[in-house]
Amino acid sequence: MSPSKPAAQGALRRQQDKAEELIAPLGPARLFSFVLACAVFATLCVWGGRSTGAFQALEMVLHDRLITLIAPAPAPPPIALVTVDEQDLRRFGWPLQDGILAEALARLEAAGALVIGVDLYRDLPVPPGSARFERLLVEHPNIYWVYHFSHGERDPGVAPPPVLADTPRIGFNDITPDPGGVVRRALLYQDDGERVGTAFSLRLAQALLAHEGILPVPGHDGHMRLGAAELVPLEADFGPYVGLDARGYQILLDYRTQSPLPSLSLAQLLDGPFDPGVLRGKVVLLGSTAVSGGDLFYTPFSWSHADYPRHIHGVKLHARITDQIVRMARGETPPITSVEFHWQCLWCLVWALFGGLIGVRFVGLHGALLATLGMAGPVLLAWVALTQGVWLPLLPPMLVVGLAFLFSSTLTVQRLRRQRDYLEQARGE
Repeated sequence: MSPSKPAAQGALRRQQDKAEELIAPLGPARLFSFVLACAVFATLCVWGGRSTGAFQALEMVLHDRLITLIAPAPAPPPIALVTVDEQDLRRFGWPLQDGILAEALARLEAAGALVIGVDLYRDLPVPPGSARFERLLVEHPNIYWVYHFSHGERDPGVAPPPVLADTPRIGFNDITPDPGGVVRRALLYQDDGERVGTAFSLRLAQALLAHEGILPVPGHDGHMRLGAAELVPLEADFGPYVGLDARGYQILLDYRTQSPLPSLSLAQLLDGPFDPGVLRGKVVLLGSTAVSGGDLFYTPFSWSHADYPRHIHGVKLHARITDQIVRMARGETPPITSVEFHWQCLWCLVWALFGGLIGVRFVGLHGALLATLGMAGPVLLAWVALTQGVWLPLLPPMLVVGLAFLFSSTLTVQRLRRQRDYLEQARGE
């Protein structure tokens, strides 16, 4: 039975409408809807992968590279070092005797050091000179010492000098490297459920700032405010981190302040002569830089600069953290913050729209080249934001540009092929 004439006409009209829809160019509304769908899908794919932590290691590396491209702070740091190197070990032995440490402390006091921090363990006396050593610690309240925080039987810790135990002049020197060994965070407080420990670097910074009338006060949500800076602790998903162990009170290290630190060796300090201006009015840290002593850490500069040492010694790392806290409290450098999650998503969606639009307008090699060049946009803007103390996602927007371009260009090519096939079929008829 043949179809009725009205039914045949209806089928023909529907076929004509479908053909016109197929070969007609996309209008502005349909074009935007198409690009938006590609952008949203690309963003969901990238953020889904990021939420699993799959991109964290690469994001960290990119963050390190941006840090190394920022010029160091021009102002001289209020920090100086007295280092115990290999030559000092051969001359004075190890561990250093209490008498040698006492003489070093006396010379630092005579040179006008404002605050003295010693990054050497001294839980037990090392005679001779122990009586003078203990007397100096009692008589000079500007001397601070390190200890290693106890974490129970698995890590019993190392106690401070007995004469300083239970005083506010001790600080833990625990460091928290990220996976891969690079140190990007500073631990300011930690506790074991009974005791609360304060970081060595924070003790030194607070001691210096107290001379300037800057004291810690409560900030928003119980955070600590120190001068011009509110030290907001890291959360588990801060910046590039996914599922970070954020216990304690941690802040992101700011390697933008990499000005050289003036230093003397222990032998130079004890033998003289030296310029006391190197030490006067500063926080002076005394610690080991001997390779045989270990206490070495990686930084974002470890693989980026040929003239920068592969490792940084613990005493230098504590000095950097102290310098960072002082600079933030003085308002010289802002703490590094991160934008909220919904703004991060919007940031990525904007770049996904950019990639999707390129895929619609430029098909083929030209489009791929433009999309690749477009990935430089997030890099440049993330670098500018980081110079102002704001962390912006870098890897996700780069990925969504490429992924949205891939989606939109692939669908556009398929649409063009269907148009071509239809036109060829129409000519054949």
